[in-house]
Formats: sequence, C-alpha cells, structure tokens
Amino acid sequence: MLLTLVHNITLLIALSVIWGPILTLRKNYPNTYRIFSGLLFGLSAVAAMATPLVFEEGIIYDGRSVVIALSGLYGGGIASLIASLIAGSYRIFLGGPGVYAGVASVIVSALSGLVLRRTYENRSTEIPFYVLLAFAVITHVLVLLCQLLLPWPRGLAVIATIGIPYVMILSSGLCAIALVFRELESRTLALQNLKASADLLQDVLSVNPSIVFSMDPTTRTVTWVSPNVEIVLGYPPDKVMGTDFLINNIHKDDLFIYQNIFKDLEIKNFVSAELRVYTRHAAVVWIDINIRAVRNDTGKIAGLFGSITDITKRKIIAERLYESEERYRSIFKNSKAVMLIIKTDDGSIIDANDAAISFYGWPKDELLGMKIHQINTLAPEEVKARMEEARSFKRVYFEFKHRKKNGEVADVEVYSSAITIRGKQYLFSIIHDVSAKRKAEEALKKSEELFRLIFTNAPVGIYAFDEHGVITACNDNFVKIIGSSHEALIGLNTLNLPDKKVVEAVQQSLQGKQSEYKDWYKSVTANKITPIRALFSPIIVEGTIVGGLAIIEDMTYQIEAEAQKEKLAEQLRQAQKLEAIGRLVGGIAHDFNNILSIISGYAELIKIKIEKDNPIYSDLEEILHATKRSAEIVRQLLTFSRQQKVNPIRVNPNYIIKTNEKMISAMVGENISLQLELADDVYDIWIDASTFVQILTNLASNSRDAIKDIGNIKIITKNKFLDEEFCSIHPGCTPGDYAMIQFIDNGSGMDKETLERLFEPFFTTKEVGKGTGLGLSTVYGIVKQFNGFINVYSEPGEGTVVNIFFPKYVEKFPEVTLSKDIKDKDREVVIPKNKILVVEDDPIILDMIKKMLSLLDQDVVAFNNPLELLNMAENYKNQINILISDIIMPQINGIELYNKLKASTPHLKVIFISGYSDSDYKELIQDINSSVFLQKPFTMDDLKGALFSLI
Repeated sequence: MLLTLVHNITLLIALSVIWGPILTLRKNYPNTYRIFSGLLFGLSAVAAMATPLVFEEGIIYDGRSVVIALSGLYGGGIASLIASLIAGSYRIFLGGPGVYAGVASVIVSALSGLVLRRTYENRSTEIPFYVLLAFAVITHVLVLLCQLLLPWPRGLAVIATIGIPYVMILSSGLCAIALVFRELESRTLALQNLKASADLLQDVLSVNPSIVFSMDPTTRTVTWVSPNVEIVLGYPPDKVMGTDFLINNIHKDDLFIYQNIFKDLEIKNFVSAELRVYTRHAAVVWIDINIRAVRNDTGKIAGLFGSITDITKRKIIAERLYESEERYRSIFKNSKAVMLIIKTDDGSIIDANDAAISFYGWPKDELLGMKIHQINTLAPEEVKARMEEARSFKRVYFEFKHRKKNGEVADVEVYSSAITIRGKQYLFSIIHDVSAKRKAEEALKKSEELFRLIFTNAPVGIYAFDEHGVITACNDNFVKIIGSSHEALIGLNTLNLPDKKVVEAVQQSLQGKQSEYKDWYKSVTANKITPIRALFSPIIVEGTIVGGLAIIEDMTYQIEAEAQKEKLAEQLRQAQKLEAIGRLVGGIAHDFNNILSIISGYAELIKIKIEKDNPIYSDLEEILHATKRSAEIVRQLLTFSRQQKVNPIRVNPNYIIKTNEKMISAMVGENISLQLELADDVYDIWIDASTFVQILTNLASNSRDAIKDIGNIKIITKNKFLDEEFCSIHPGCTPGDYAMIQFIDNGSGMDKETLERLFEPFFTTKEVGKGTGLGLSTVYGIVKQFNGFINVYSEPGEGTVVNIFFPKYVEKFPEVTLSKDIKDKDREVVIPKNKILVVEDDPIILDMIKKMLSLLDQDVVAFNNPLELLNMAENYKNQINILISDIIMPQINGIELYNKLKASTPHLKVIFISGYSDSDYKELIQDINSSVFLQKPFTMDDLKGALFSLI
C-alpha cells in the first residue's frame, strides 16, 4: 500500500514539471492558463486513479486529493472546477461502492485549496510552510472522513486500516508538492516581472526624449546608450557605444564645460551642465547633460551613468521669453502711460513705472510701500470690490479720483486686468490722467448748457435749419412770435415759403453770407401777421456750410415802444412847458405881490389918516378889497407854481370827502347826482386839508360846467400800487403804494388839444367872464406840491375821468410852514418902541414900511441898498433890536445880510419879507431863532403881529 501511494506522489511531482511552462501563460493569456491548468490537474488526477491502492473491489485510494487540492490552491476557481469535473467524472466511470466517497473526496480537496487561496487573496506564493503543512493534513483528514460514505461499516474499517499512513503519506506529498509549486510560481512570476520591467524600460527609453547612457570612468567611452540616441542626435546606438562620442561632437566653445564636469565628479556624485553639440547632420543643438558617479567601497568611481536631453526648444523659448520679458520690462519702465502692478489680496503696490513715480509724486520706494486705497479716494471696501471685479474679469475699465503727494486729486481712467506672475495673481493697471479732459468735458457741458439756455430762453426767436433749408430746431419765443407750434415748424422747408424775401435771405445764408429780413411776415402755419426783423447767418463746420441760424425779433413791441416813446416825449414836453409856466407865474406873482403891497399899504395908510365919514373912505375900502381879490389870484398862481404856504397833516381822504359831501352836492346842483364809492381801507395821506377841499371843489366845478343837463359825478377812493412799468410811461410818477381818488363825470368830455393844455394857467374853454382858467392848474400845483401824480382821460361826448394819486402816509413829512406863524393878529396888541433897521430894494415899498412903523411908534432907520447898511453897521452896533429885510435883493440877499449883522449884534431879531412863499426859504431860515416871515402883500395888522411875535 505504501509503495502505491508513494508511486502516486512521484507521479504528482512529475506534474509540477509540466505545470511550469503552463504557468508562463498566466500573465499574458489568463483564460488559456486556467483551461490548460484545469486539464493538466484533471488528467493528472485520472493518471493517479489509474494506479490506485485497491482496498477491495470498488474501493480505491490514490493521489487525486493532492492534485485536486493543488488545482484549487494554485490553479484557481476555473482550473479547480475543470479538474474536479474530470476527476469526478472518471471516478464515477470506475464505479463500485466507493464512488460516493471518491467524488466527495474530490469536492472536499478542491474546496480546501480554494479556501486557502481566498484566505491569502490569491497570493499563494506568500503562504508560509506551516500553513501549507496544516492545509495538507486538514485536507486529507477531511478526505478520510469522506470514507464514512462507504457502505457501513466498511468506512470505519478503511479508516482503521489505512487512516494514519494515508494521512501521513499524502499530507507529506501535498505539502512537498505545494512547496515546489510555490517556488516554481514565485520564480515564474519573478521572471515575468523582470521581463516586464525590461520591456517597460525598453519602451520608456525608446519614447523618452532623454538619451540614457553608461560610461567607462577611465576611458570616458560610452559602454551603453539608449536607442533614442538615433532620434535625438541622428547616430545609431552601435555607432556610439565603444567610442568617446561626446568629446568628438561638443561645440568647441563648450568643451571647457564638458571637461569641468569630470573635474566636479571627483568631489561630487552628480553634475549637470548645458552645452552645445553637433548632430549627425552637423546641426547645433543645446543639450542638458546629467552624469551620476557610482563609487565602490573605497570611494573610487566604479561607473558613470548619465542622460542627455535636447533642450534646444527650451533654450529658444527661454531666449524668446527673456527677450519678451526685457521688451515688456522696457515698455513698462519707459512707457509714458502710468502703470502699476497691484497685489489682489491686499492692494499693495509691488511695482510702478517711472511715469507713475512722476505722476503721483512719491519716491519709488515710498510708493511701493503704499496700498492702492491710499491713492484711490473711494472707501477701502469699495476699492476692494472694484479690484475683485477686475480680478474676475467682470470689468476692465474704471473711472476714479486718485490722490497725489502734493494733495491734488486727479480724475483718472483705469484699465485693469488680472495677470499671473510665478503662479501668483496680480492686477496690471494702466492709469490715464483725464483731469484736463474732465475739465474740458465740464466746460463743454456748461457751454452746451449755456447755449441751450440761451437758445431756449433768449428774448428773441431762434431757429436752425439744415443745408436744405429745413427747420431742425426752434425755441419757444420763435413759436410765440409766429403763433404756431413746434410740431408744425420742425421739418418745415423755408425755401418753399411764399414770402420770397425770406427765401432769398435763407439762400444767401446757405451761400455763406449774412442777410437780413425786415417786414410784416404772414405765417403759413398759423393765421398771424407779425412785424419782424430777422438776421440769417450760415453755420460752418470744418469749412463746410451745414445749415444756418435765424434770429427773429418781434417788432410789435418796438413799434409800440416807439409810439409810447413819442407819447412820453410829448408828455415830457408838456410837463416841461408847465414847469416853465410855473416858474414864469412864480416870478410874475412875486412882482405882482410887490405892486399889491404898495397899493394896499398906501391905501391903508390913507384910510388911517381920514375919518370913516369921509367920502373917499368907502373908495379906499374898495381898493383894499380889490387888492385882496388880486392877492387871492396870486395865491392860486403860487399854488400852481408850488410856492404857496400850506399846513399839511395826516388825514384820510374819505374823511374830507364825506365831510364836504353836502357842500359839493349843493355846489353842483340838484340836476347832478353825486355818488361816493369810498374804500374802507384806503390809505391815509399827507396834505393840507384846505387844499384837498380846493381840489374837490375845482374838479366839481369843472364837472358841473361840463354837464349840460342831467348827469352824475362819481368820486371813488381805493388803494393802488404803481409799478415801475406804469411809472416808466407816466413821467413824474415814482413806484409805490398810493391812495387813488377818481373823479368821474358823464359830461361833454374833452378833445386831444384841450387835454394837452388842460393844466396851463388862464387856459379855459368857458365863455369870457365865466372862468379864470386857474382851477385845474391849481389842482395840478397842489398835487405836485404833495408829491402826487395826476392824469386825465377824456373823449368828446364820453365824459372825463380824473385820477389823482397821493403817496401812502408812512411817517410825518417835513414841515412845509414855519413854526413861528403870525398869531393873534386880530387881537389888539401894544408894541413897545424898538430900534428897527429896514432894508428893501424897492423904494416905494421901503417908504410904505417906514410910514407903517412910524404909525406904530417905532424908531426906524431905512436903507434901499443892503451894502450901504453893512458899511454903516458899526454905527448901529448894540443899538438895533429888529431887522426887517426883503429876502430877494440885487447885491446880497436878506438872509446873508442878517447873518453878517448878527456877528456884531448877537441879540438881533429879524422879519423876512418876500413876494414868494416861505416854503422857498424854509431850509434857509428854519435854523434862525427869533425870526418871522411875512409874505407880500401884508397889512398894518400883519406887520404889527410880526413885531409882537418877536417881542
């Protein structure tokens, strides 16, 4: 039995010899390997079963368990399955009572081999010996247990009979053969890996751009070189090996570099260098040569290994890159544009060109220590946001304000984009100073806005037309003048207008000439005729006429203004005429008063000297009465010339009108209705109440005479503001608030000629004996005397409207009369005797005054010439109490005379006399203490009262 089992083991060892070649198929042909392995193991199992140990008929034992276990352990699943099918099938074919136990042993053996293979994850070469031994024993113990499947109790008999030797022999055989298979598989795998590595190395070397070589350290000849030497340098490997190839092909200028390599290898293990060599085709290429020295135990170089890489392209690229860098560095440095390179993370300025240094004003080292937000006027957060936009290419163009070292802030345009330098991202910014551009744009904008404002708001009409005469733009004033609309005018061809004068003017401007149109123009887009003056000018751009501009002036207002100017001129002439008449009347009144003074004075002296029953006493009274009436006429003349003394007060015109309503009604008669429309809030005015009543009576008298039969008179009061426009066309009027008194009647009215002479003294349209012609001239004088204004509107048959304007009372007007009026003249007074000097250039009046004073028991010294008095003044020093002097005298006026006498006679008092009103001299005499004014003509009582007021 033992020999039979050993024989089976020997057969299985021979199996290993056959399995070796099959094992070589596993790497490249895995499926073929699995099938062949399965067939080999299966047939080997059949061979083992062909020489079995026959226990009894139908029960046999052989080495199939060893073969099948090995198929599972080293062949794998498919090989084990094929082997198991072959072995099992053959055992079934043999038949007998041990067929079940035989098939089971095949299955158990295959499974035990597969379990161990899976346990070591198919790395059967790594299974240690003791594991193999345990595997062998366990496998055969399990196979022996399969014998229990034999007909009972044969299984026990088999186990008892051959169990121990069976397990020992077959387990030893399985372990031994497994070790052989492990070694065989390890060796086969190692050879395969080595061959694969060699193939890989060969492949790598064949495609590697670098030439790999080995060199004899003594002779420096190439002992081996990679095949790609032919690709790189054009030489076949066999032409290179065994020669000092490099020394013969190195560029002569680089030989020293090659020789220095070996000098450096004496102390270094690795040296590299870049040099030039010639190819087989005499082309010069740059190579990067690297040589490593392998040393023995003594430190001596035992071998040299190296590589050669063609770096010609890299050299060219590097040279171009260097040139490019130099070029761009030069551009960056020398560019006149301001350039900065900025870090994207914190905004640090890492480089700036000369233009930037010059522009910002900081030294370069100081500028490179700054951050961009120190220059940009935006907040740091906004600067960071803009940098992020540039970094992510969302924006490349920005408009900023940048600070300079000198404190200026410049408008800049910045073009910024991300660049990468040595793997780091930066912002490359080009900065353009556009301060001047912004100022120019702002100036242009202002200019355009100014032109637009001028075009839009010009007080004249303006329109523009193109080279075809078509209107392209017009302002509101042009639309207003023409009476049309923008829609109708824009697009209108002015060369097609029916007005040939306009067409000719437009044509001339399109020919480069200026032209003028002045006529009544009838609009084609509106039913309106307007007097206009138009100036046409060409619009020339770069020497080319591109259209024209028309400036339109509405002559309506000018025509009206010229008419109004003529009217104002006429009013001015009328006012000047009235002023001249006033001055003339004032002078006449003065002379007339002197004459009346003589008549009344001497009549009164005669009257004093005779008794009342004297026949001429009544005649003297008539003379005095006539002089009073004449004096009243003179007073009216002085009122017209504004030389009559008045006593103005603050008064409301409504009060005077209401107070005198009955008197006015009685005066105009029952056939005329008097209507009052008095505003409750009418302003107070500053006027002499009696002169205001005189205005009312004079106007009522004129209205009454103008109404032939039944009629009405209306008096209206209201407040009125007269503006500059109104006053500009009404000479004598000043802007302000006025109380307006309207006197309206429905009488016969007046024509233009009558209105022009209305205020002239002695002008009347009434019959002889029915009017003096002083009524309205007196009204005119009163109104002017109190800074008022009067105008009259009338048409024949339409009645008359008289508008009188008195300024609103604001504060007390300057006093018109003196504070020292003569009082108590009707009271009998006693005048003490005084030494009185009388000076009067009219000898008759002088004589009259002397006589009056003599009757008053005064000591009188009279002088006809004031200069004569001055020459004799020393004779009367401190003797004279009172001076009576005419104001107007040829050599020196009375006020000057008084002042000169006052110097030598401080206590001197004075009575001034004149044919003019005291208002003419108020400013001159108001500061003279102890003074009285007497207006000619005056009576004895007037003179007595003046003396009394001084004493």
